[in-house]
Amino acid sequence: MISHDAVWLNKMLEARDNLLRDKPQYLHNIAAFSKLDSYIRPVINSVAAALDRFGYERANPTPKTLDDLFNEEIEPAGDTESKNEPEE
Repeated sequence: MISHDAVWLNKMLEARDNLLRDKPQYLHNIAAFSKLDSYIRPVINSVAAALDRFGYERANPTPKTLDDLFNEEIEPAGDTESKNEPEE
């Protein structure tokens, strides 16, 4: 059940990303984002509920200070090579 929902969620997120890439005017339209979220949210909730049933706990992100956020390097959107390089 989890894998089915996860695959479906992945396809929905991929379709959303493709739509936003093809129609950049939707990036500034709150109603469009709300409509997209209304389709995706039930699947996200289903995956979360299934994971909870099997005992998986949500991992909380590590908190960052404002200095950390301001000092982070911003990677260009198409730069995927640097993500695969090991850190020193």
